[in-house]
Amino acid sequence: MISTIVLVVIPIAALLLFIFLSKSSSTAKCFENITGSKTDIKDYLTLCASNCWSKHDYGKEPNSVDCYSITVNSREKITNKDIESISKNFNVKSYLNFDLNENTFYKIKLRYDYSKQEISVINEGYCGNNIVEGTEFCDGDATVCQANNFGTCTGNTLCNECICETQIDCSLCQPPTTSNPSNSDWCKYCKSTVEFSCSDGIDNDCNGLIDNNDNFCKQQSQITLNSCKKGGDMTCPYNPCMINREKNGVPYPPCPNNVKNSNTNPADIDSCDSTICMYESIHNPSSNYLNVYDTQTWNDLKSEIESQLQTIDFVGMKITVNKRLVSKFAEVESKLNKYPHSGRTYYFPSGTYTFVNGGSYNFRYNVNNPTVLSPHSFGLAIDLNVNTNWGNVNDPDPCNNPSCIIDIPPEVVEAFESSGFRWGGRYWCSFDPMHFEYIETCR
Repeated sequence: MISTIVLVVIPIAALLLFIFLSKSSSTAKCFENITGSKTDIKDYLTLCASNCWSKHDYGKEPNSVDCYSITVNSREKITNKDIESISKNFNVKSYLNFDLNENTFYKIKLRYDYSKQEISVINEGYCGNNIVEGTEFCDGDATVCQANNFGTCTGNTLCNECICETQIDCSLCQPPTTSNPSNSDWCKYCKSTVEFSCSDGIDNDCNGLIDNNDNFCKQQSQITLNSCKKGGDMTCPYNPCMINREKNGVPYPPCPNNVKNSNTNPADIDSCDSTICMYESIHNPSSNYLNVYDTQTWNDLKSEIESQLQTIDFVGMKITVNKRLVSKFAEVESKLNKYPHSGRTYYFPSGTYTFVNGGSYNFRYNVNNPTVLSPHSFGLAIDLNVNTNWGNVNDPDPCNNPSCIIDIPPEVVEAFESSGFRWGGRYWCSFDPMHFEYIETCR
C-alpha cells in the first residue's frame, strides 16, 4: 500500500516541480519593452536584474558587460529609490539622476559591473519622449537646434539618438568592421568616399571591402608629396560668391599684393601646399612621401606635431596652433584690436561682430580630399564661426553657382591676409569662408 502511494506521489510531485521550474524560467525572460504599473515595472526589473546577476556567476565573473536594454513606460512615477529597492542578495545602483515620470517612455540599460559588485541601471536616452537625456542633443525642442543653426529636431534617430535635421554626430555610431560588418546609420551619414585608412579594420566607404581588400588601398599605398617650392606664387582665384561683394557698404578687400590674381585659371589655387612645407620643415623626411596609411607612421607624426603645439588666447577664445604661428595670430589680433571691442565682440565699420567659436588644431584628413592631411593637422589653420560661414555644401554646381553663406567681416579678412594667411573665401570650387590658413611658409 505504502509502496503504491510512493509510486504515485513521487511522479506527480516531480511533474509539478517541473511545471513550476518551467514557469519560473519563462517569467524570468527579459523583453525589450515593458508597460504597466509601478509594481509591474519593479517586478520585471527585479527579474531582469536577477537574470543578469546569475548569468555572470553571481558576481564572480571578472568582467563588466551590458545585460539588457529595456524601454519602460510606467503608469505611475518611479523614483531612483524605487529602482534601488529591487536589490535582493546583490546590489542594484541607479545612475539615472532623475525620476521616471508616469506615461513617459524611457530607455534604460542594466549592466553587470564586476568592479563595483552591482547591477548598474543606466539611462540610454529615448528618442521621442521630448526629454533631452543621455547623449542626446535634442528631443523635440526646436530651439536647441535652431540656436546652433542645425534646423529643427526631426525626431529621427542617428544610432538611436535624436538628431537635428542638419546635425551629424558620427561619434554616436559604431562603424562597420570585420566583426560587425553592417551599420546602416553609420553608412548613411558618416561614410567617406574612399577607404582612407588601410589599417583600422573599418569599412570606411561601406562597400563591403575592408582595408587592403579594398581596391583603393591596393592602388594607393602612399601619398606623394611634391617638393615644396620656396618662393612660389600663391594665386587668388575668381569666385562667383565674391563678385562686388560687400557687408553693410564695406567691400571685401581685393587679393593681397603678394598673391597673384588668377581669374583666367581659377582651378589653380596655389603652387605650393602648406601642409607639404610644414611637413618638410618639422619632419625632414629622407624620402618624398608620407605613408599615412601605416598606423605607426600616423601615430608618430601626430605625436611629433602635438609636441610643437601651443594653446593661446585669440580674440577671447582658446585655440591650439603650431608654436611658429603664435606671433602671427598675435599680429592678426593686434590689427583687429585697432577697432573698438569688448571681449569677443568687435565693432567694425561693416557692423558688430562676435567671435562665437574657432576650430584650430585637429589631426585628420582633409574634408574635401581624404587622401591628404588637413592643414588643421599641423596647427596651420583656423575655422571661425562655422555655423554662419558655410560654402558650397550640397551644391549641384559648386564651381559656377555656389551657396554664399558668409558673415565674416571684410576687416577680419584683411587682417588675416595681410599677415600671411590665405582665406577660404577665395577658393574656387570649394568656397570655404570660415577658413584661414597660414601659407607664408610656402613662399
